[in-house]
Amino acid sequence: MVKGLLLGGGAIGAAAALATGVAISSNHQDSVAPAETEIAASLQANGLREFCIRSNFDLVEGMAGQCLTPPQFGEFRRRPVIDPNGGEVDLSLTGPGPSDPSKPVNNCADYDALTAKGWFALSNADMRREGYFKRACGALSWLAKARPAAKTYFANGAANDADIASM
Repeated sequence: MVKGLLLGGGAIGAAAALATGVAISSNHQDSVAPAETEIAASLQANGLREFCIRSNFDLVEGMAGQCLTPPQFGEFRRRPVIDPNGGEVDLSLTGPGPSDPSKPVNNCADYDALTAKGWFALSNADMRREGYFKRACGALSWLAKARPAAKTYFANGAANDADIASM
């Protein structure tokens, strides 16, 4: 059962989880490579092998249907952002200078790097496409920072059937 809920960032992190449709699991049985992080070490010290977050939505190519550790969500930042039909979303960003040419972007790493430098979507179509990037990149960013809850109000740290029914 879940050892409390997690996601660093409180309500914002929880919103990212809801936006991506995730379920949080510890001591999972999926075949996920152990994360070489202090999170995994901390969980192992407390008797947990690792934790993962099951992704039920495809925000980027190949994300859905897996139980991923936070560092693995970070690796998805280089994958193409996709629309609800699974098609790759191509976005054209315009530079802040008058002579900057437009640049095509299709993944979160490139999108975040360019927007941090002042690049922006200029056309109405690109502004609409940018919504996919804001949603996918924001959710991946929070999921990559996910941490186990420091405190839980469930008895023995896990929700039982009565707790779940009351929610």
